[in-house]
Amino acid sequence: MPVAPLEAMANACAPIVSGLECFHDYIEDSVTGFVFNHRSPEPEKNLTARLLQILGLGQEEIIAMGQRAQAKAGEFEIEKVAFRYLEDFETVRCGRPNEQRRARWR
Repeated sequence: MPVAPLEAMANACAPIVSGLECFHDYIEDSVTGFVFNHRSPEPEKNLTARLLQILGLGQEEIIAMGQRAQAKAGEFEIEKVAFRYLEDFETVRCGRPNEQRRARWR
């Protein structure tokens, strides 16, 4: 998972990324960041168009997007990811998470 866009998001900055699948878990176009089509015959034109679109946004819109990006990045904090791993391991081991253990992990 690329970390640089998440670092930007954690600092309330909405990143601009290519349309690679690896970004889909945390970047929703025009909601928590911006996506451009890097696979078109002229990707530089797509990037330029997105940058011009971003420059045309108002300050309030940019701030709101940064706040949404920051909230989304919070879902990937180490403690939350570790909890999800523990739940997955418990599910593999027992077929479902143990509720007593789950309460301790939170």
